[in-house]
Amino acid sequence: MRGRLAFLLVLIPGACVAAQDTAVRWTRHQLVARLASSTPISVNEIPGLIDALKSPDRAIRRAAMRFWAVRGDEAREALWGDDDEDTDSRSGSVIQLCEKVVGLIEKAVSDPDRATSLEALRDLCALGTPVSVICPPVGRCGNGMEFTFEPYVTIALSKIEPSRQADMEAVSQDPDPTVGLNALSHVSKDRIQALQPRFRKLLINPDKYWRAVALDFIKSANDADLFRTVGPLLDDPDEDVRSSASWAFQDGLQDLRTAFQGRAKRSAGVRLAIATKIGNESGFAGRSHMLVELLDDPVGSVRQEALSWLCRGDSSSPELTLVRLRSLVVDPEGRVRATALQELCERDEANRKQLIRTGLADEDRDVRTTAGWCCGHWSLEVELTDAVVGAIEKGMDDDWMVCAVFSCPLNDNKLDGWVTSDNVNLRRAVALNMDCEKDAKRVLPRYLRLVNDSDFEVLRATVYGLADCGGAEAVSAIETIARRSQGDLLVEALRSLGHTKGFADVAFVTPYLESSQNEVRKAAKSLLKAISQNPPQ
Repeated sequence: MRGRLAFLLVLIPGACVAAQDTAVRWTRHQLVARLASSTPISVNEIPGLIDALKSPDRAIRRAAMRFWAVRGDEAREALWGDDDEDTDSRSGSVIQLCEKVVGLIEKAVSDPDRATSLEALRDLCALGTPVSVICPPVGRCGNGMEFTFEPYVTIALSKIEPSRQADMEAVSQDPDPTVGLNALSHVSKDRIQALQPRFRKLLINPDKYWRAVALDFIKSANDADLFRTVGPLLDDPDEDVRSSASWAFQDGLQDLRTAFQGRAKRSAGVRLAIATKIGNESGFAGRSHMLVELLDDPVGSVRQEALSWLCRGDSSSPELTLVRLRSLVVDPEGRVRATALQELCERDEANRKQLIRTGLADEDRDVRTTAGWCCGHWSLEVELTDAVVGAIEKGMDDDWMVCAVFSCPLNDNKLDGWVTSDNVNLRRAVALNMDCEKDAKRVLPRYLRLVNDSDFEVLRATVYGLADCGGAEAVSAIETIARRSQGDLLVEALRSLGHTKGFADVAFVTPYLESSQNEVRKAAKSLLKAISQNPPQ
């Protein structure tokens, strides 16, 4: 914390100068070497690395800008640190760091030296929106963005003079697709139109991110052009590129009805994009009929897309009959069966239990998971316990949905058999869910039987469950697991002990303060603090 405080005092104008004695200072030779080095960044180095951006030596400034463009996020994370406390102070210092660095690089854009100016433009773009967020496009999200360089770069680039358009285009030729994305985002619409031949070439670039950048800026003259340019990427081997291409296709398609009628000659990826486009056009005449027709597509992903749109909303399409749904619940595609199962359970109450029972026994994980959700939604977990357990033994990811099975007193006589089952999936589910009702007296003996389990997930869930139970016996069991563990499980055990107030022992935790693993030391330190606040009774 001292290093971070020193950084803040150095960075904020008018702050206490005495704190600067913690900042690292270099000779010119040392600074050049540091800017070229790949060694980790310490908090105390950050003031000097920022000062390098103000150096009167242009070579130093250019090297510093490139350094921040490549390693800015690393410095930001170093400043943030791994302390769970004082979040407000740390977030404030990170914001100041981002503003300061971007402001100094932005100033260099106006440098009369062309090499320095272009370097500044290029490095601003490198600190901007990461290209990963456009591939897939659903990654575009502002959560936590204020703690990155991105918003400040966006503002800085928006202030670039129109006379610098040619320079911005030059920067967009950089090999880094993140630089290309941010530079092109601040090129005028007229110039984007003029650059269309370049984007068409980028559509076949071996780098998936450049293909995604091209999709972000491609403009098709008509639907035939759209099918010719964007169409092939709807079947790209990379899922993220296919997603980006689908967004471009939705935006560019002009005649949906003609595209639908001619779909038979198109690829599976194009037919899937057509199905998505139809689904998104809620007021389109004949929409439901077109989606029903797509249920006969030979490719399962297209059938699933059409069915999901037909089932979406408060009420499904009347053109989707019970007879059709019953044929889809045995579809070869698992996701189609899963969607049809959920819709049938909504509409066919008389056969609901049997539908769920059949779904829980399905070989497809998606179908079993959906059946498990239906089981919980209609409160049938206990009534269908045997079917639920069978599904879990096959591997049901979302077993939290069947919490009622393991916490229900009616199944109490079965718990002992489940916790000692040879099936690891069942033991994991029991350990995760049998304490849903927080009945420590009932579940503690079962957790104690899992202390010697060999599976990591079972032991981790057991640690959590024991911490919830609390008491000296639970603490002793967690300590037993911790002594035999290392890495993540040891960290989880130490953290869990911090939640069992009044029982953890200082003598037990002290050796872990000297661990070679940073996360273990951190967890041990937090546990000691918890013990000091709630000493053993």
